[in-house]
Amino acid sequence: MPAHPDDRTRASERRLRVVHAPYIGQNAYQPRLLEELGRVGIDAIGAKRTAHPFVRQLFSWRCDVLHLHWTQLRWLGPRLLRTAAIASYFAQLRALQRGGTRIVWTIHNLVPHECDDPGAELVFLARLAETVDACIVHSESARDEVVASVASLGGSASAIAAKLRVVPHGNYIGCYRPARTREAERARLGIADDETVFAFVGQVRDYKNVDGLARAFRTADLPRARLLIRGRPRGDAVDRAVRDACADDPRIDYRAEFLADDELAATLLASDAVALPYHDCLTSGAALLAMSFGKAIVAPDRGCFRELVGAGAVGLYRGDAPGGIAHALRALATDPAARAASGARNLEIAKAADWSAIAAMTAELYRSLPGVRSR
Repeated sequence: MPAHPDDRTRASERRLRVVHAPYIGQNAYQPRLLEELGRVGIDAIGAKRTAHPFVRQLFSWRCDVLHLHWTQLRWLGPRLLRTAAIASYFAQLRALQRGGTRIVWTIHNLVPHECDDPGAELVFLARLAETVDACIVHSESARDEVVASVASLGGSASAIAAKLRVVPHGNYIGCYRPARTREAERARLGIADDETVFAFVGQVRDYKNVDGLARAFRTADLPRARLLIRGRPRGDAVDRAVRDACADDPRIDYRAEFLADDELAATLLASDAVALPYHDCLTSGAALLAMSFGKAIVAPDRGCFRELVGAGAVGLYRGDAPGGIAHALRALATDPAARAASGARNLEIAKAADWSAIAAMTAELYRSLPGVRSR
């Protein structure tokens, strides 16, 4: 049978060379993305270096596309030298563009969490968004927030909106495999079958409001419930705040340590719901992780959380409502059927966030950039 014309066209296309920076392999997000990009004809390279000396190195790599991910000013050098470093950084980005390299930026955060100068970071975001050839966000709510933030600084909302593409965050199904069964894991932790287990996993940081979660759990009147907090705290102050909030409650198990992949999977497996009571969040890979394990989530009813699981879903709460977290915990703990249904629905939503489709969308964005096909 003769090849279809579209198949011959794809076979004859030169594979694009795309450098992703910075590349962080500890989280499955970029390894899965780069793996699937390879399957759709993209030579995707992960690079750890992020500052302006790295940009110069790209000239020798002759990449078609530079795909930026997390960016923050402190990576450009000492604060006293920041003005010159920023000027150098953007000069090199423009030089890459003049040489034919297109630049794509996935905006994971409006500003880096716990940064020393949020105002300067937001100005940097607006300038970078105006400089690059295209931007990726993971949700419509993130798109709206980016456009509004750039417009608040006097930038052109329409110009930024035209550059933004919504490409969903992929799931984590199969990325973290538990070594035991749910029953064995709960037995190891001394958890009874009739106990409701809430979990927080990941780095413990101020914006994640883990101390607020612990206080809400203690006041929620949940006698047959437990809270597992697993993750390394970012700084002594955050650690003390969480420990004080736990107040030696025997139902709260706080382990302030790095969470290895097997322990991450074990904690999620043993839990009934995952708590993400963040103060702010543009995109949540942690929500996709919880949903990939078929768990209900506790999170503020706004932004990416609302878009992922649906407004009014059990476990979502008004972020400004007094006792909102405690109310969400009670709703999930006292209604096992609703909790199970929410987890099952979340798993189906996660399954739809398939990496092969996401890679295809990303590759199509690369190929749509001016001059990329002709190089």
